[in-house]
Amino acid sequence: STAYGSFTNSGTINKLNAYTVYMQYMTPFTNDGNVNINGGTLQFAYTTFNNNANINLNTGTFDNSTGSVFNHTNTSAITGTGTFANGATLNIPVNLTFVSGVTFNNTGTVDGTGNLLTNGPFNWSAGIISGIGGINTANNATWTGGTLQRTFTIGSGQTLTLGGTGGYCYISTGGVLQNQGTTNWGNGYIYWQGTNPSINNSGVFNIDNAGYGIYYSTAYGSFTNTGTINKLNAYTVYMQYMTPFT
Repeated sequence: STAYGSFTNSGTINKLNAYTVYMQYMTPFTNDGNVNINGGTLQFAYTTFNNNANINLNTGTFDNSTGSVFNHTNTSAITGTGTFANGATLNIPVNLTFVSGVTFNNTGTVDGTGNLLTNGPFNWSAGIISGIGGINTANNATWTGGTLQRTFTIGSGQTLTLGGTGGYCYISTGGVLQNQGTTNWGNGYIYWQGTNPSINNSGVFNIDNAGYGIYYSTAYGSFTNTGTINKLNAYTVYMQYMTPFT
């Protein structure tokens, strides 16, 4: 009405039905207990969420939405089976692991010095992933748009679906796409940006798009191949502005 509020949980919150519940304008929401999402979506907007304990997903969705900052700490855990959606800011000053049952969807900003490990599916369609830590996938991933500013490693045995219909994927300062598994590059653009962006392929890199390419945005990039690159269809694909391609 006229102010922000605060919410401190040191007990248990249970989200019980299939509806979306909107939790807004809290500075902060501090979780020192358990938040159980047993269905539907629990959406936080315009809120600083300090997670010091457990978020348990049971087919539900935690939605870090517009104007919010989710602060992950070294006592924080996100477990269960469901979806964690970041459409605002996810701050990871320490390592964050998503367990195999949790799907991570990102359209916002990820930042911090911690590493991000996705044991469940990872879907990235917009936003910026930055910071000095890495992103490591132990499950399949999809990247159809957004800006990479840290090392993104596709693990052995995993698959990255890269590009969408006209999607734009930027590899920028600090950004390294490290493919140790299989990358399937479909219809979408890759742009070099910033300082020393790069792609390193030691796995299988399949190119199966209809005339897209790698282009200059604000920088030259580099591409190192010690694995296999397969060009699969009849279209021309444009591999440009690389110093060097090795």
